[in-house]
Amino acid sequence: MKYRIILFFFLLACTSKNNQPDSKEIDTADVQKDIQTKKEPYKLLENQVVIVWGDTAVKERIINQVEVKFEPYIRFSDFPAVGTYKNKKAPLQLRRTDTVFWSYRTRIRNAYKEPVNFAGHYCFLYVGCGSPCQGSFLIDANTGEIYQGPHAALGYEYYKDSRMLIVNPPRKDDDADGVYATRKHHYLTECAYCHPYIYIWNEQTKEFEERTPMY
Repeated sequence: MKYRIILFFFLLACTSKNNQPDSKEIDTADVQKDIQTKKEPYKLLENQVVIVWGDTAVKERIINQVEVKFEPYIRFSDFPAVGTYKNKKAPLQLRRTDTVFWSYRTRIRNAYKEPVNFAGHYCFLYVGCGSPCQGSFLIDANTGEIYQGPHAALGYEYYKDSRMLIVNPPRKDDDADGVYATRKHHYLTECAYCHPYIYIWNEQTKEFEERTPMY
């Protein structure tokens, strides 16, 4: 509800040019021909907080989609990795009795062959569990133990030197390492399943702890 209230005030502010002096409104005459041929929505208004998409070919200016600026309130550098990697991976502790892990044993084994990519000495991996759905696992390279991570709908953002994990990062791009890296300016489209969440890996309890939602 809080998110929807904030979104309402963003939209209210967007209706006034005086409230957003640095906003850029799209000239309908320049894009009307493209709208008729491509039938795609165009930006009605864009600023540093919100992007409003709609049909500029109609007088009423129908709003099709609203994107709100996404900015995590904490940084990856606030949660550095704890412990060090011993440079030699322990035997993988993959047991048949661990039903969930055993179901994804091939993916887990292959991921464990790759370099550590999370919190200093862990191998983080995710697998598809439907559409849209991903499940995640964490393997401690120092002990070989496997842990289950949070589910997602739009992937994850994570780094080797941090214990922080963002679930459903908006506007994600695959970088050279296969890690979801967010763009410099990224926006969140309101939908039922794509809200981002922050988790912090607790090295003592060996669990992901969810932080307060950022919207």
